[in-house]
Amino acid sequence: MLAAVCVGTLSGAPAWADHIGDVDCSDFTYQEDAQAWMNAHPGDPDGLDGNPKDGLACESLPHRPTAPVPDNPAPPAPCGVQGAIRDRWVALGGAGGVLGAATTCELTTPDGSARYTRFTHGSVYWSPATGAQDVRGAIEGRWADLGWENSWLHLPTTGENPLRGGAFNRFQGGSVYWSPATGAQAVRGLILAAWGTTGWENGVLGYPTTTEAPLPGGAFNHFQGGSVYWSPATGAHLVRGAIRDAWARQGWETGRLGYPTSDEYDVPGGRRSDFQGGSITWTPAAGAVVSGAAR
Repeated sequence: MLAAVCVGTLSGAPAWADHIGDVDCSDFTYQEDAQAWMNAHPGDPDGLDGNPKDGLACESLPHRPTAPVPDNPAPPAPCGVQGAIRDRWVALGGAGGVLGAATTCELTTPDGSARYTRFTHGSVYWSPATGAQDVRGAIEGRWADLGWENSWLHLPTTGENPLRGGAFNRFQGGSVYWSPATGAQAVRGLILAAWGTTGWENGVLGYPTTTEAPLPGGAFNHFQGGSVYWSPATGAHLVRGAIRDAWARQGWETGRLGYPTSDEYDVPGGRRSDFQGGSITWTPAAGAVVSGAAR
């Protein structure tokens, strides 16, 4: 007579053994395959309930059918971290480093342009054009929100780099900057270049507080210390402080002033920004004053 056995987690058993019964050994289930495995491994101290030599018999218990199990189930194909992706991972400390252990095999992006491996705390992407670059945390999250390599950022061209109070990655189509106060925000093109002329995160604008957003006829990013607005007709220009506040009261770029046509500059006793429809001049005595056509 076939004996019934208590089926639990079978240490050292084939892969199917974890799926043929209940983990709770108080629930005895009649399983011929499990009995056969136990009988083939007598006295295994790590087996089920110590796996006594003659097997663990449970007489006269009902039979619960199970799906057929192959006689020799194939083990999963091995997969490790390879090539340039592995080199980058090792340079960052391997499994004990900032990325942690690999959680996927090496995969190919849907468009076939790159290969990547996911890790506990980020990813490494490789392409012939960009090499192997790590992307992590909130920066990876922002990139994902925009559409990964199919977004306007495309693929990373640097790994994550630390900054004063933050970090950044460069991409083929722009950059993502992160700080605890601002989160991870994407900046690109002429807005990125205009921000760079002010000294990046160390300049008057500080870190970006928004990702680039489209506007009718243009785009903008807000920063800790102001904004940069761009349109094809005007280019990218910085607006900040009381001048920016006055422009906002006029309706931003959709108001009578339109887009800025200059950065803020010095005038006797104050500062000024020019716009498509006029200018705003600030002085300590008068504050920000809107005037007619820009000079």
